[in-house]
Amino acid sequence: MADALKEEGNKAFQAKDYDKAIECFSKALDIDPNNFVLWSNRSAAKAGKRQWQAALEDAEQCIKINPTWSKGYARKGAALHGLRRYDEAIEAYEVGLKIEDSPALRKGLKEVIDAKRT
Repeated sequence: MADALKEEGNKAFQAKDYDKAIECFSKALDIDPNNFVLWSNRSAAKAGKRQWQAALEDAEQCIKINPTWSKGYARKGAALHGLRRYDEAIEAYEVGLKIEDSPALRKGLKEVIDAKRT
């Protein structure tokens, strides 16, 4: 059941229907609250709506469940960037990069450093 909701949420997210994505991921989390991927996905959907504080809370829950998954730090960095908490965002991306050197983390780090300069 949670997997079907996750798939439905992913499709809604790709279509930029963030409300539907959040609804699907929330229902899936009711079934499987320890699924860190669902927390990450819901964080991304909330970021899509510029709900930065809510996105940050979901990213932190993702990291709490699985601190070794780099994408959680990318979600946290993006939310902190949205909140204009640049130093904390840089730190989140750097922690993620220590776990996995990924293009998404590098891009996010560069964007927040550029934003901090302006």
